[in-house]
Amino acid sequence: MGISALWIPSPVENIMSIDPSNKTASYHGYWGKDFFRTNPAFGTMNDFKNLIKTAHSKNIKIIIDFAPNHTSTAEFAGMNFPEDGALYRDGNLVGKYSDELGGILKGQSINVNSKGEVNGLRLEGGEYDISVETTKGTKAKYSSFRVLSSKQVATRFYVNNANTQYGSSVYIVGNVEELGNWDVNKAVGPFFNNTKSIANYPTWFYDISLPSGKKIEYKYIMKDSSGNVIWESGANHKYSTVTQGTGVVVDNWK
Repeated sequence: MGISALWIPSPVENIMSIDPSNKTASYHGYWGKDFFRTNPAFGTMNDFKNLIKTAHSKNIKIIIDFAPNHTSTAEFAGMNFPEDGALYRDGNLVGKYSDELGGILKGQSINVNSKGEVNGLRLEGGEYDISVETTKGTKAKYSSFRVLSSKQVATRFYVNNANTQYGSSVYIVGNVEELGNWDVNKAVGPFFNNTKSIANYPTWFYDISLPSGKKIEYKYIMKDSSGNVIWESGANHKYSTVTQGTGVVVDNWK
């Protein structure tokens, strides 16, 4: 039959109670309640191991859609949701949503409005280190949390006459987070060849999300497989992004 892989929805034990808000149960596998046990609707752990062994004996890969970042539908406004979002570890109760899962998961809520303000504080695009503390004192730190500017618009960049050498590619770098803040290691690309006809080489393009209604400056660069960089000559390109819809920019390599 030509089958080379089997994709399996999250096979962990699920909350099987009926959700009173929509009268459905978790047939899909994404209301995980015990990540150390299999969904009994699929079979036992031994059944799962035998499936993997049999598939591998026939050169078939097993792909699991594992989703540890969400469990049931429990939330602040619905403490009566199925089983109160209970989580277990190999059959032993860890906690429920209404008791904050033992202080593991639930912390202060964060509100982001259409202006890109977080809890009333304006965040510019960039990388941030954030700390999280639950109401029971559990702490965690996350580094290099990337924040984009608020409203984004799609922009297609074309650059003509960018004659590349074998092994080199075209990138773009500029003065906003979405363009790497002038850091060549964060430059966006590589650009694609614009046409199927080699006779029309070298025109390149790339689609990028940028902050709406913002004046940006940028340059095109070429990078090879060794990391060597060639910059355009002359002044920076300048462009004011559109406030809605899709922007199109056509430049010539300097």
